[in-house]
Amino acid sequence: MKKRTKTSRELPTVDDILLRFEQEFADSANIETIAVLGTTLGRSGRLDEAIQQFDRVIEIDPNFWDAWFNKGVALINKKEDARALECFQMAASIDPDISSPWLKMGEIHKRMHNFNRAVECLDRCRAIDPENTYALGVKLEIFLEKGEPETALQVIDKALEIEPEDSGFIVRKGEILSALGRHDQALSCFDEALKISPEVTIAWYSKGAIHFQKGLYDEALQCFETAIKIDGEYYDASRGKAFALLALERYHPALKEFQLLTKRHSESFEFSMGKGLAQMGLRRYPEALKFLDRAIRLCPDNADAWQEKGRLLQKMGREEEAKSAFAEAQREKAAGERSCPYWPNDLAQIQHLDGIN
Repeated sequence: MKKRTKTSRELPTVDDILLRFEQEFADSANIETIAVLGTTLGRSGRLDEAIQQFDRVIEIDPNFWDAWFNKGVALINKKEDARALECFQMAASIDPDISSPWLKMGEIHKRMHNFNRAVECLDRCRAIDPENTYALGVKLEIFLEKGEPETALQVIDKALEIEPEDSGFIVRKGEILSALGRHDQALSCFDEALKISPEVTIAWYSKGAIHFQKGLYDEALQCFETAIKIDGEYYDASRGKAFALLALERYHPALKEFQLLTKRHSESFEFSMGKGLAQMGLRRYPEALKFLDRAIRLCPDNADAWQEKGRLLQKMGREEEAKSAFAEAQREKAAGERSCPYWPNDLAQIQHLDGIN
């Protein structure tokens, strides 16, 4: 039998190739070569060295567009947005008819919460490149942060005129409509997205959340389970499944789901509540009380926990203690503070739409 050679020792690593490149061209006066070296260093994560090479190019030719743009990208990766912005401004001044610097400036201004300036840059980007739906995606998120969901919906409709089968925009439209309480329209969006891309887990999950809000727990459970089948690590879908089982009074599997969530993600107020309610449904009252007390320790100002504890104590025949728990629940409701959001009562938060909820 012929002996197999270990060719892996003969193949140079990426670092070997980069080192050879640096050694050969580090002293080059050819700005194209220096720019390539800078780009290569940047892609390898050696950002400071990349910036040094771009600065060499700019010193030789201050109007070298690529050096300004790629220096800006390196600075973004270093989280130095203010300096990056200056680079993209220079790139745009050198050639104002290239869309990418305007897009980058729009993104930076968004992060800086300079929303009006961000929109101006993104509009300039699209004036140069009208088919740029990515710019529209950034723009719609700006309007959501500004608390203007209707304007965000208009932006999505523009994007869908360009890319009518972009499931990402269709799902986002559904999320906004859901957060606005327009659930039937939202469901239509999620169904449309799933016809295009059947494995879009957020669409299955969001459908499940709406069904849950409508009290259609079987339908909700089916959606959550489909999402989990596609992505077994989908945390929110697993939460939804556990609470859907609880709402369906399927207490044994609900308890199992909450125990699994606790094992994977550690104890929380929400999981303690879920386990307490499942144990209550199974009439294991001492165990239920243990979990509800744990939930209250984790979140003492949550009215839901006190209310459920009062119900449990009534079932246990401990009327005076139940009255005290109900009174505490009323005090917390009157205070208006509800820390530790509880999934079934806070489904609007699922959408993560700033300015809407």
